[in-house]
Amino acid sequence: MDRRIVIALVGLVCITLALVTGCSDSGGGGGGDTDTDTDTDTDTDSDTDSDTDTDSDTDTDTDSDTDTDTDSDTDSDTDTDTDTDSSTGAGVIPGDWIGVSAGNLHTCGLHEDGSVECWGSDEHGQGGSQTGPFTFVSAATGNTCALTDPASEIACWGTDTFGQATSPGGAFVQFSAGTTHTCGVRGDDSLECWGDDSVGQIAVPDGTYSRVSAGQFNTCALTTGSEVVCWGEPSFGVNDALSGQWEEVATGGLHACARDAEGSVECWGNNLYLTLDVPVGVVFQSLDADFGNNCGLSDESEVVCWGDNTNGIVDDVPLGEFVQVSVGGLHACAINADGGIACWGDDEEGQSTPPS
Repeated sequence: MDRRIVIALVGLVCITLALVTGCSDSGGGGGGDTDTDTDTDTDTDSDTDSDTDTDSDTDTDTDSDTDTDTDSDTDSDTDTDTDTDSSTGAGVIPGDWIGVSAGNLHTCGLHEDGSVECWGSDEHGQGGSQTGPFTFVSAATGNTCALTDPASEIACWGTDTFGQATSPGGAFVQFSAGTTHTCGVRGDDSLECWGDDSVGQIAVPDGTYSRVSAGQFNTCALTTGSEVVCWGEPSFGVNDALSGQWEEVATGGLHACARDAEGSVECWGNNLYLTLDVPVGVVFQSLDADFGNNCGLSDESEVVCWGDNTNGIVDDVPLGEFVQVSVGGLHACAINADGGIACWGDDEEGQSTPPS
């Protein structure tokens, strides 16, 4: 079972017990602002020492890294770092990428020629390469979907346990693959969802829509009047969408966020992973959300992330200017204007190691 779903179910049980017994110290309705950041120290020291002593020093750092510095007369240090987690750095790898989508334990990118290439877990057949051509790709948990060119149909591969990878056919203008369900907007502004409906996440309210974001237990969409509407699991407040006019909406695991025309972002729902604590003073031009994190691009095209930092998603963002960022279950990826790609966070399945 997807580790994020297990975490969500445990959280749901915990919150339910808190409501019944009053014994939880999590702080109540906001998911308890419980910082689960175990801060496993994802640094990859290259430790270039400036000392000029001619003896052999042994440096012992106070973090979880083991540095063994061998200082020579020419002051050239040979460091050996042993990190205890599976995080990776965020160096930009050159390429011809024009799109990227970070799933749970895999990542898929869109090449200039319209082909899709995936890396990381392929346990359910959600990885591999597809020639396409495609114009957009969305990686979920055990499946991946892409928009074909020129027919604009949704093609999916991977697990289809709930029917989430079985598109109803026909053309779509935009779509989103959630954990176990998928939703798409058609050219006539109608919205269709398919797959798991255990908590009502595919029960689309009446209306006309311009954009949709499928999360784990909920779905949120923008109406043609730029209002946010959400449905699905009611326990965490995601369905209590914000009022007002919005440009973009992103649905995570137990929360959702929206961005307005001025670049202001607001989030609502459960704050278990501090996903509602939007960085102050940042003007956003884009937004993405997953179970325990949110990431966006600032008006200066820099990557900004917040939420759970256990795997370094918040602190290890790549430097420079980017054109897209996507956050997955335990990692994130971004591409720049030159087609380069950078991924960071957990790399247990190779999901943060793009092909070079």
